[in-house]
Amino acid sequence: MAHSSAQPSGPWLGALITACPLLAAAWLLAYTLLRLPFLEPLGGWNYAGPLALIIAVGLLGRVWHGDNYVRPTSTSRL
Repeated sequence: MAHSSAQPSGPWLGALITACPLLAAAWLLAYTLLRLPFLEPLGGWNYAGPLALIIAVGLLGRVWHGDNYVRPTSTSRL
């Protein structure tokens, strides 16, 4: 397995990856349960917006770089 020399991603990227599905869920719940007046004119786009946010999570996940992980061996001490 090749080790990447890229620096770990900033914490803002993890926060964005976490916020997108939460925002998508809130959007869907607000549209279907609350029937907010500013969401009604969007019609079917109220489903496309959350879908775009979920797709963005997948794309952001491809960009994210964590710390290099070194797998412990059977002789290493934890």
